[in-house]
Amino acid sequence: MKYLIILSLLVNFTACKKKYQEGYAAGEVDGAADGKVDGTSQGNTDGNLDGKADGISQGTTAGYNAGSAAGYTNGYNAGNGQGYTDGYSSGQTYYTTHNTYASGYADGQPKGYNDGYNSAYTPAYNTAFNAQKPVGYAAGYNPGYTVGYNNGVSDGNAQGQVNGQADGYVDGVAVHYTAGYNAGYTNGYNSSYSSGYTYGKTLGYNTGYSNGNSDGYDDGYDDGYDSTYNSYYNYGFDDGYDDGYSSGYDVGFDDGYDYAVGGSYKTSSSESSQAAMVSSINADLINYNELAKFDSKSVIDNGSVTFETTGNRTLDLEKLGAVKERHYINEMQKQLAQKFALSAESSLKVAKMVNGWNRLSSDRELTNKDADVFSQKLIGSSMTDMKSAVKKSLEGDTTDLNSRIDVAAKNIGASPEQVSKMMNQIFFYEN
Repeated sequence: MKYLIILSLLVNFTACKKKYQEGYAAGEVDGAADGKVDGTSQGNTDGNLDGKADGISQGTTAGYNAGSAAGYTNGYNAGNGQGYTDGYSSGQTYYTTHNTYASGYADGQPKGYNDGYNSAYTPAYNTAFNAQKPVGYAAGYNPGYTVGYNNGVSDGNAQGQVNGQADGYVDGVAVHYTAGYNAGYTNGYNSSYSSGYTYGKTLGYNTGYSNGNSDGYDDGYDDGYDSTYNSYYNYGFDDGYDDGYSSGYDVGFDDGYDYAVGGSYKTSSSESSQAAMVSSINADLINYNELAKFDSKSVIDNGSVTFETTGNRTLDLEKLGAVKERHYINEMQKQLAQKFALSAESSLKVAKMVNGWNRLSSDRELTNKDADVFSQKLIGSSMTDMKSAVKKSLEGDTTDLNSRIDVAAKNIGASPEQVSKMMNQIFFYEN
């Protein structure tokens, strides 16, 4: 026959320190390894992207600058050479065309003729004039005038042609050579500049891009790898730590509950009977194997709780522990409500009281006095008084027990019938 006292339940918070330490150490090692792998992968990815972007940017600028300079130089040189060649050719052609024997003869013949004519004509004219002046003045005046006039026109025309041709040649060479040179220079420059610019730009761009890409990639990779590795190492370490902690915590928690359910709470060797009884009641009142396990990793991954990535680890663990404690209190509350038809408020009150007992048991050895205080708060009677009432009921006197059941029902917020049902199930059945 069992002698047990009211509902209790075990919620998280560790009982097995060794399991926790093992989980913590494993989480730390795995976190460091995962951090290194993730850091390396992400460093490679980001370094490649940043190196490529920087290479393109720097290669474009360098290629443009180099191509512009080379294109200008090559275009200028090619245009200058071609302009000189074309201008020289044009001037030479013009000169050759206008300086043949025929041209020289044509230029010299009128002048020689005129000079010869003038040297012979004047003496002959004067002689004939003086001799024939009296005779032929009247008759020769008009014909002489006509001949002289015609000869003067012919001579002036010939001399005008010579002088005009000479001046025209000089002016033609000056004007047409310069124009031809400028036109040839412009065409050659433009044509050569375009091709030289295109070639220089392409070569400069490719060279600049290659160098810029290489340097940018190396710098980007180094910077990206270092910063990303450190950052993701921390992420990996934190994830590994959290997973290790969660795993170690769960194992320690389960072992601790098994330890408690087996009646092995820390109790004083001199005062252990009532504390052990309260611990034993937990095993009869709550089926811990049916409580939904707490998944630390899911809580962290879905963002239900936000943890610091570089802050105080102690605060993070406290947050996780608080969430885990609420989880098991809620699980025990649901089981109590379903098992004994308690209201949500009543079952939650009992679950919280039992959780307080479990937390206290994980911190130090429990005594009979602890059991009395716990019992008084939960059911309004000390453990000692309750044991006395149960003993009397076994002897046939249920008055005291019924009275204490009424007090317990009022204290818990349940009906006497509900409390009696719990008493009958927990206290009075054969092993």
